[in-house]
Amino acid sequence: MDIDASEIGRNYPVELGIIADARAFLGQMLEMAKAKGLKRDGKAWTKEVYDYKTEWRNFIEPYKTNDEVPIDPRRIILDMRRLSPDDTIMVVDVGNNQAWAEQYWGTPQPKTHISPGGSLPWVSGSAGFWVPNWPVPTPLASTFAATAVF
Repeated sequence: MDIDASEIGRNYPVELGIIADARAFLGQMLEMAKAKGLKRDGKAWTKEVYDYKTEWRNFIEPYKTNDEVPIDPRRIILDMRRLSPDDTIMVVDVGNNQAWAEQYWGTPQPKTHISPGGSLPWVSGSAGFWVPNWPVPTPLASTFAATAVF
């Protein structure tokens, strides 16, 4: 679904392309479901997600005490998370550090993990935001935004 028809099937083939404003379309779908008396039973889905999270926590547990030399980067990230206050803003660039932070940092509070959405093909190594010198202005701007009173 996209509001821009030229985006439908642009990157991947689709079986059904929906050209619509997402908020309006989903609101209409919700109204139709209510009118038909359809109700969501999220218990099975919630259990599946909980099981995946439990499996992941069990997988990363050994890295919390891993004493390999040289030190495993996952251990560093887990230790940083353990020692950092919950409101710490983690900003990462593209590369392995991004994947490790996504998987091992955890985010105890909303808006405290700033990660690029991908890299632009014409700017190798950029963070998707295309901010010149991304590693410096983004953490500063994130800290300012988190502490500013608007």
